[in-house]
Amino acid sequence: MNVKTELGKDAVILHTRKFKKGGFMGLFAQEMVEVTAAADDSVLPIPRKETPVYPHKRTGEKPEDATLTTSPEEDHNPGKAKLKELTQVQHELQEMKQMMGRMLREVEQTREVTNYPLQLERFFLHLRNQEVEEQLAAQLVKTVANDLSNEELQNQQLIRKSLEELIQQLIGVASPIQPNAEESPKIIFLMGPTGVGKTTTLAKLAAHFSLIERKRLALITIDTYRIAAIEQLKTYGKIMGIPVEVVFTPEALQESIRHHEDKELILVDTAGRSHRNQVHMQELRDFINYNQAFENYLVLSACTRYQDMLKIYKSFSSISVHKLIFTKLDEAEVIGALLNMVHHTRKPLSYITNGQNVPDDIKILNPQSLAQMIMGEIGEEIR
Repeated sequence: MNVKTELGKDAVILHTRKFKKGGFMGLFAQEMVEVTAAADDSVLPIPRKETPVYPHKRTGEKPEDATLTTSPEEDHNPGKAKLKELTQVQHELQEMKQMMGRMLREVEQTREVTNYPLQLERFFLHLRNQEVEEQLAAQLVKTVANDLSNEELQNQQLIRKSLEELIQQLIGVASPIQPNAEESPKIIFLMGPTGVGKTTTLAKLAAHFSLIERKRLALITIDTYRIAAIEQLKTYGKIMGIPVEVVFTPEALQESIRHHEDKELILVDTAGRSHRNQVHMQELRDFINYNQAFENYLVLSACTRYQDMLKIYKSFSSISVHKLIFTKLDEAEVIGALLNMVHHTRKPLSYITNGQNVPDDIKILNPQSLAQMIMGEIGEEIR
C-alpha cells in the first residue's frame, strides 16, 4: 500500500524496521515490516500519526490485507513538547530494532557454531549462562550429540550425566600440596592479585596441615605493604603454634628457609600484585626466581570475569604458574570461568574456598562436585 496514497502527497516516512514474529527463539518466524509515517505540511512534520504496520509472510512477498490508520486529530502546531515526544518514540524504536537484531544474531551464531540437535539446545544455553566459553560449550554439546544415539538424546537425565562426565574429564584430577617427608621442605608460594584472599587461604592451608595432618611447617610473608596482613598471619600462627617470619629481600627469604630446614612444609604469603604494575611484578619475580624449587600457586577469585582472569594469568605466567586455587565460590553467581581457565591454561586445579572460616572453608577440588555445580540449575529442572 502506498503511504502517500493514504496520507497525501506531503506524507513522509519517519522510520521503517523489519522484525520476525512467532517461531521458536526467532527461528522459522514470519518476517514483518513496520512503517512509521506522518503527514507533513509546509512548516513542521505532524508527529501524532498512528504507527502503521505492514505484515509480510516471507521476504519478497506482497502484504496481505494491510491497513494504514491515521489519527483523526491533526495538530498543525506541535511545538517543542510534540517534537520531543516524536524524538523519544524514534529513539525507543531504534533501541528495539537494535535489541531484536542482537537476539537474531545470537541465535544465528548459536546454530552456526554448534549444529547440534534441537533437544540439546537448552543444555548449550545453560552452559553459556554459566559463562562457559561459546566454543567450549559447543564442543561439549557436540561430543554428547556424537556419543549418544537418537533414542538416548531423548533422555534429558542421560544428556546431563554425559555432560558432567565430560566436564570432569576436562577438569582432571586435583593436585593438592604434598609436603616433603624427608630432605628439604616443600616450599609453596601463594601469589595473585589484590583482594582474592591469599592470606586467609594460606591460614586455612596452615591449619589443615598443622592441626589435621600434623605436619611440621612454618609461615613466611613477603607482604611488607600491609601491616594488617602481617598481624593477621602472626595471630593465626600464634593460635596454631606455627612460627611466622617477615622478610624484606630475596636474600632474607633464603636465610629464613635455611632456618626452617627441619620443616616438611613452608607456606609463603605474598603481597597482592596488580598485573598492570610491572614494578611490583618484578619485585615478586625477584623473590620467586631466586629459588627454582618453589611451587607457585596462582590464587584467583571465582567472582572475577573470565577475560580479567586471562590477563592476570598471562602476567603471572611470566613468573611461572604451577597450579590454580579458586576462592570465593560461595560469592560467585556463575562458575563457568573456572572451566574456561582449566581448558585454556592446562594447569591443574588444587583447592577451592567457599567462605571465611578457618580452617573449614577450604577443600581439595572435587571434579565431580564442580561439574555438578556447573550443571546445577538445569540439573534441578530435570531430576
